[in-house]
Amino acid sequence: MIQQRKLLIALIGILVASATVAFGERVDYTGHKTVRVDIQTRADLELLKTISPDIWNEHLGDAGIPPDRMDELQDSGLSFTVLQENLQELIDRERIPVGRDTWDAYMDFDGIISFINDLETLRPDLCEVSSIGTSIEGRDIWMLHITSTTSTRKPEVFYESLIHCRE
Repeated sequence: MIQQRKLLIALIGILVASATVAFGERVDYTGHKTVRVDIQTRADLELLKTISPDIWNEHLGDAGIPPDRMDELQDSGLSFTVLQENLQELIDRERIPVGRDTWDAYMDFDGIISFINDLETLRPDLCEVSSIGTSIEGRDIWMLHITSTTSTRKPEVFYESLIHCRE
């Protein structure tokens, strides 16, 4: 009985914590900068870790720097380039609706094609739409190629979807 009660209390705690994360308030990153630090040694990386609470890529030295930590980065002696002056602008740009409530309703084929074309229009630096052939019914088979803004070679993933079983 006591163990069941402890298990129930633990489960409720987990549910409350999950709900807090899922429905928590959004963080505002106004004034946070995105930087690329020239990491030459392990000591450089360790120093960056003391300055940035948000390191995105240790090899490239990409990190988010809060406004109150920029002086610390400048005084650290680390060589860096500011990639984005205001991280919140990037976040806001990604939240721009593409033209419909995309994830709230079923989209038919034309809606999906319109959506991926809107993505290419919104972010031509990251997305490219092209036809890779035609179906047995003569319809284009569209491909959405999503890339990175860096020239670094990364593993690739291929997702196949929207293929009807009879085509």
